[in-house]
Amino acid sequence: MKEDDKVRIVVEWDSVDLFGKIRGEKEVAVGPGGPNRPGGWNLGPNQGTLLSYSRAQNSLRMMKVGLEAYRVDNERYPPSLYRLTTPISYIPEAYPDPFAPDGAGFGYTADEKGWRIWSIGPDGKDDRGEALYDPTNGTDSAGDVTFSKE
Repeated sequence: MKEDDKVRIVVEWDSVDLFGKIRGEKEVAVGPGGPNRPGGWNLGPNQGTLLSYSRAQNSLRMMKVGLEAYRVDNERYPPSLYRLTTPISYIPEAYPDPFAPDGAGFGYTADEKGWRIWSIGPDGKDDRGEALYDPTNGTDSAGDVTFSKE
């Protein structure tokens, strides 16, 4: 295969760690065709759901760390996730729920014993974090992507 026959794709990603946002990119050369083209590779119909699921889990992990750090400083959990970003930044930004069609934030509830944060999941229905999403039941199965401490 000649170099001219290859398709070049730049893959970009954002990753968040305890020190902030890390950006990266990688150039990938593939054979003739390209995504979802004859002679290329098929990304599959569920790729977007799996990517959103991964993003939701990463955001929930960051918020989990922020919630516990807030509790250490304030001896209680915050009244809303917004308090994790201001006036002191426990997380770099207020993350949007990747499954919410309007870009709304994650769901959150807390009391003196613990907390629950959730994404509405691929079914688009807010179950307040009580019906758990399991991707092994099919990528479009019901339930919320949930982290909790109770």
